[in-house]
Amino acid sequence: MSASNAVLRVADVRFSKLAQLLGRFGLSLRLLEDDATITGSFWGEPEAGIVGRTVYVRLDTPVHSLLHEACHVICMDGNRRAGL
Repeated sequence: MSASNAVLRVADVRFSKLAQLLGRFGLSLRLLEDDATITGSFWGEPEAGIVGRTVYVRLDTPVHSLLHEACHVICMDGNRRAGL
């Protein structure tokens, strides 16, 4: 696979580092079983999902999907975040 076609998956990154990154923004990261339906996923598996301040992923979830979903919450103003 060429670098331009590579997709970094959760399995490729130390999970604790991803959780630590999201924790800096008051979010938690939950790893689901390989065959689980991803809670809160807008696009369906294997894309990340978000409910409240928890981002849900599987090992096959693309890291860019996790970051995209997290940024929806990170970029909200305080009032909108309070309503999650």
